[in-house]
Amino acid sequence: MPIDSEYAYKAKAGTCGPQSKSTFYVAKKGTFASLNNETKFKNWIMNNGPIQAGFAIYKTFYQYKSGVYQDMGGNKIEGYHAIEVLGWGKENGKEFWICKNSWGKWWGDNGYFKIEKNNCKFPTWGGASLVNIND
Repeated sequence: MPIDSEYAYKAKAGTCGPQSKSTFYVAKKGTFASLNNETKFKNWIMNNGPIQAGFAIYKTFYQYKSGVYQDMGGNKIEGYHAIEVLGWGKENGKEFWICKNSWGKWWGDNGYFKIEKNNCKFPTWGGASLVNIND
């Protein structure tokens, strides 16, 4: 398992590889958690850090720039997308999840977005893992 800093994300087609001489770790022990409700999401984030989740993508999501994203309905699902959930909050009476997208800093709010809770079938799924590289 390589460390994240050696495989920096580049939003373009091509091959991936280490940025320099890489240090690799072998995971011998670990934990995977299937997270299927808001309480489990929040507990995992507070105790262990970000989680991975998936949700339905609508056309309006591509144009997101800032604020709390909410699809107003009437749009056809374009597909599903995996993102990283970092936290949650409340703004102007709307509860939301704070997420990081994989499309680069040019998209959304410097690569991040807020999505209203219970919108866009969010989250469709969630999971996280902990890996112990010392054993």
